[in-house]
Amino acid sequence: MLVRRGPSMGRQRWIRQSLGPWCNGQTYPAFTRRVLGSNPSGPTKSRDKKIMKHCDDYINDMFAPRCLRFFLLINRLPAVDLSLCREFGVHPTLYATYNGKRVRVVHASRLGVVGITSNLHSEIYEDRVYIEELSDFSPS
Repeated sequence: MLVRRGPSMGRQRWIRQSLGPWCNGQTYPAFTRRVLGSNPSGPTKSRDKKIMKHCDDYINDMFAPRCLRFFLLINRLPAVDLSLCREFGVHPTLYATYNGKRVRVVHASRLGVVGITSNLHSEIYEDRVYIEELSDFSPS
């Protein structure tokens, strides 16, 4: 039975009462963070950690370069639609700078990262990075 959390009831106590016999009086910080969305041991300092955006977040971002948005829009389609686009000649290329070196972006993952290769003519990625680590996007 779930117990409603009152204003005076602490977060850890609410979890123990809600979970009942599964909790056995212990607290599980990982479960607490996942279910309640916060760290019970205190607030984390967001300025210490840089939050990386998922590659899908850039598709509707009006401030992102158009070539990046178009590349992600096409490459994040389901495989059936992507093969249809490639069959009709819609196959965008995207180049960027990574650690001062020019690379080609060849893959957009559902995990939020993009695959890059230093070989500008290859279709196989060598490394996976977040878009925040790339700069100077261009279609050619």
